[in-house]
Amino acid sequence: MSKPPGKGDDDRPRASARLAAVQAVYEMELADAPGDRVLADFATQRWAGVDADVADLAPPKADLLAKLITGVAAQLAELDALIAPAMAGRKLDDLETVMRALLRVAAFELLARPSVPARSVISAYMAVGDAFFDDGPQTKLVNGILNSLARQTRPGEFQADADSLAAAEAAGA
Repeated sequence: MSKPPGKGDDDRPRASARLAAVQAVYEMELADAPGDRVLADFATQRWAGVDADVADLAPPKADLLAKLITGVAAQLAELDALIAPAMAGRKLDDLETVMRALLRVAAFELLARPSVPARSVISAYMAVGDAFFDDGPQTKLVNGILNSLARQTRPGEFQADADSLAAAEAAGA
């Protein structure tokens, strides 16, 4: 990975926090480790000596990283229940571990950070997905599930789009 997910230099610490949170949630599942222990590990070891191939990454925004990791750890069952209906017939357990981690962190951010527009959250996690997956079916899956989750958790943000579409269709009819 040569460039962190995010648009500008101001976004780089947040993008790094999101990427690190996905990695941490992945580790939590594989090692069956509690969120606070994984968070401490990331804070003291993972980002202290970032190797050359990811040297473009900014240090993660610590408060966001902590919120994402501890939030997912605390609400894992609720997040999985929220994600399940958006899976379009797939089972969450059938996905790759990193995909589950990404969806869980993104779902938590959609719920816990209403000040961040849903479209921004989706875009940010699409970029995180690009760091883990080649452009292909996984990227489309992330986009589809996160769009469904966003519309479910924040319908008001999408109402204006629906109203505009209805007005355009009425004007053209």
